[in-house]
Amino acid sequence: MNKPKVELLPIELIKPYWRNPRNIEKAVEGVKTSIQQYGYNQFILVDKEYVIIAGHVRHRALMELGYKEIECIIADLPPDKVKEYRIIDNKTAELSTWNYDELMEEMKTFSDISSLTPFFPKEEIDKFVKDMNLQLNKDIKQDDINDISLKLNNEMVDNNNNDQKEYIELACPKCLEKFIVKRSDVLSKWSE
Repeated sequence: MNKPKVELLPIELIKPYWRNPRNIEKAVEGVKTSIQQYGYNQFILVDKEYVIIAGHVRHRALMELGYKEIECIIADLPPDKVKEYRIIDNKTAELSTWNYDELMEEMKTFSDISSLTPFFPKEEIDKFVKDMNLQLNKDIKQDDINDISLKLNNEMVDNNNNDQKEYIELACPKCLEKFIVKRSDVLSKWSE
């Protein structure tokens, strides 16, 4: 394997992987906002044919923002490793979780957290501001921080579980290839 290289490519040359197993629609607006606020700082990873390995959301966001050219990392991986990496890159991202104590400490350093509102549900920001105001007006106790952290963590787990229930995995009866679809799409087809 050769070392990957970075190239400036016309955006229309970059092709999404036709069987991308991730549902990216909910993430596109947040990534567009991130790119607008902080710039395009994480390159898309493509194979030698310019098919996306990692970065489908960034690609869609950049297209919607009107970019004509973008820098991409061109990986020199065999096709079987490309397929594995697509899955592993997404799966490892799911393994990280928030440490709410550290998140709250970090957010306390912001003079204005309004720039974070596109990335967190309004309810979380409102709770955070309320909790921060309460904490600023009293001595902070570790139990208070732990309670808030546990509550936010439980809400994130509940939201994640609800999102997972929205999709189901199916297999083609002929080739046994597996794919993920929205539960509502399958149910609507059966009711026709």
